Amino acid sequence: MVANQREFRRLCPDSVSGYTYLRSVKDAAEADRLTHELRALLERSQDPEDAAWWSTLWAAEFRLSAPGECASLRERIAADVRRLASLPAAASQNARWAMVSGYKLSGQEEAGAKIEAALVDEDQLAFRAYQAWETSHRLRTRNNIPQAERKAIWDDEARHAAEWVGKWPGSATAWSFRLTTLPSQPGWTKEELEKAGEEYLRLSAARHLQWNYVPAKLRVAQQWIKYGIRPGDSLALAEEALAEISLGPAVPNDMTAPAVRPGDEFMKSTNPAAGSPYHRTGL
Repeated sequence: MVANQREFRRLCPDSVSGYTYLRSVKDAAEADRLTHELRALLERSQDPEDAAWWSTLWAAEFRLSAPGECASLRERIAADVRRLASLPAAASQNARWAMVSGYKLSGQEEAGAKIEAALVDEDQLAFRAYQAWETSHRLRTRNNIPQAERKAIWDDEARHAAEWVGKWPGSATAWSFRLTTLPSQPGWTKEELEKAGEEYLRLSAARHLQWNYVPAKLRVAQQWIKYGIRPGDSLALAEEALAEISLGPAVPNDMTAPAVRPGDEFMKSTNPAAGSPYHRTGL
């Protein structure tokens, strides 16, 4: 992995992805050089995706620091956090988690806890609620669920999804469940489904999620077009989603993927979403 990353950095010197295994570099001189390189990249980056790498940088700097340098390092981290908070990317989830780490490392526990509480109150709590619901129905351990029981499970998920968006209206995760389950609720309206799609799109855009086989835009387009909601916008969203998907990896990243076992390639080609959490079409 380390050798692969060296080659990656040679070919792509402006990408932070080449520093994934910085903690695995044993040579102190090389680790110090790479830490300085990563800091330079992050200090000039405006990409919200790169914000998550600040924690990697700070951890490396602490490992390389002498005991007497910790105080000055904390001051530097505090300055990093102030700069990060001033950037447009500060609203992204990656940046906010980085600020949580930075505040704690620089001794500003209260400021870090405040941001962390806001983050946890959103998507993580919604997803934990979903996981608890999923476990209650044993969806990961059961096969061949009878059709009548499937309908009851869908209806139950729809009821819970309505509760989740009420509890966590700022959660893209909650709105994604609301979007896909709403038509299972009696008396639902197209206006409600349109709002669910709009909220999911808005909150997903703010989260700056990593590449996904099924982007939020595609999920919204699928639901809207199915029920005749804004066909023109649905087509545009689907085209944008296709453009996003085409940029993604055909296979996992060679720098981070485990060794391929016999049969793995067949599984990927026949079911690229294998191993993903339960979703309605997978019951």
